[in-house]
Amino acid sequence: SLRVDPAVRKILFEIASGVKHIHSLRIVHRDLKPQNILLAKKTKRKSKVAQAVTEEDQVYITFKAEAYIPKISDMGLGKQLVGQSSFGFSNFNTSLGPGLSQNQASTIAGAGPGSVG
Repeated sequence: SLRVDPAVRKILFEIASGVKHIHSLRIVHRDLKPQNILLAKKTKRKSKVAQAVTEEDQVYITFKAEAYIPKISDMGLGKQLVGQSSFGFSNFNTSLGPGLSQNQASTIAGAGPGSVG
């Protein structure tokens, strides 16, 4: 059986919670990948440690202490859905082009399964 470090499990849970939140706002990210997850250090008073540790060791110690907060970044490709679901035809939050009815715009701006992310 695969054992997942508790710090990793917590980070993954927080990322999933963030995705759930943006989906509850009817927003799809469409470019979610490890490079678009940032780890922000929680702000705490610095403890005075007498040991000299390398920067790499300090990152590991901080990670194991669950002192990072994951942040979802790069929402540049994100879209807010208006209408049905992300798997059917939906009307994105876009302006209508000249001469287009609401029904025509909905069909043109439809989201298919390949555009969900």
